[in-house]
Amino acid sequence: MLELEQERKKIRENPDLQAIYNRYSGMLLGYLTEIVKDNRKAEDHLVNIFSEISKLPPQQIQQLFNWNRLRRFTLLQLPPQNTILSGRGGVHAVLSNEQQYVFDSVYYSNLSLAEIAERIGQREETVRKILKEAFNLMKGKSEY
Repeated sequence: MLELEQERKKIRENPDLQAIYNRYSGMLLGYLTEIVKDNRKAEDHLVNIFSEISKLPPQQIQQLFNWNRLRRFTLLQLPPQNTILSGRGGVHAVLSNEQQYVFDSVYYSNLSLAEIAERIGQREETVRKILKEAFNLMKGKSEY
């Protein structure tokens, strides 16, 4: 609880951070909940993400006024998960959150690469590359 109060104080003291929080915190919480599938964990991640934003130089904070950039920043701030893909064709792999999100979005949510690109604020070619990297990791290749 003390950590949450400290983060609120940081937000109040930085007008740019406060503006980002006021504008995007609700949407960002929904986005995080969709990714982690747990409201409490999503709230914890939201606190951590704004803590990380508060450490950025002012110019970088101002760049996060763009929703796509903020989503991308958020996705990259989530802690890496060692995702064992057992039960999915007997494949075992350790993927980054971004690779796991793209893989799951394609194969379990049936989203197109264009839809995923829009959600994470990347070009479709970049999403295609991320998916290819995920496949290579699952195949046990270290090169892309």
